Amino acid sequence: KGPKNMLALLVISICCCCCQCFSTGGKKILFSDKLKDCLNRNDTSALIAEGYVTSKRSLGKKLIFADFETEDKDLCEAMIRPEFLTEKTTTYFEGYRRSLLKGTKMKITGIASPTRNPGNAVLLVNSMEILALPHQQQHIQILLNLAKEGEIPLSEIANACSETPEELREQLMLQPENTTEFSEKKWMWNLAKKIFKSLPHDQYYPEAVDQKLISRNGGFVKQIAPTC
Repeated sequence: KGPKNMLALLVISICCCCCQCFSTGGKKILFSDKLKDCLNRNDTSALIAEGYVTSKRSLGKKLIFADFETEDKDLCEAMIRPEFLTEKTTTYFEGYRRSLLKGTKMKITGIASPTRNPGNAVLLVNSMEILALPHQQQHIQILLNLAKEGEIPLSEIANACSETPEELREQLMLQPENTTEFSEKKWMWNLAKKIFKSLPHDQYYPEAVDQKLISRNGGFVKQIAPTC
């Protein structure tokens, strides 16, 4: 009975594996394919994507297109308009708009929406959340300033720094006495430098926006801080 039972379990295991492979076709469905599928079926179910900002295009301050690279190296094009955002995201819209810096990892939720090009789909964003900091000191300083001024949730930047909101708030407010505008900027620069050096390695970070990698390969070009 022992060998027969073992054989039966083996057959069941093989069948389960085959069924699983058959149902997925042995391939992982990319987010861009999910997006197009929902558009083709007029499915307005919420879709969630996590990715790194690789580009941003603004048409005024009320319409933004941004490209996000997922961990699968897939590209998700997102369209951001204030009138389609949740109340919380609308509150921080200006801050999130300025946070769309190359390398910033975000979680975006929305629905499939058509474009002017037939067959193409974009994610019409309803909500946004910052998950991880860009690997560039200058961009980190911008995010720290936005968090300090209350333009983006302090808790999101704290989580990205692996700190509690209280710890980060204390560091942002802990400045020398008799500070001038110059010394305040220098203080924030040094804090950004400290955080930048402590960032853990991220195997999914896009090579196209990795300043460390670009510098190491001899193609470093210092990026100008966005004025948007």
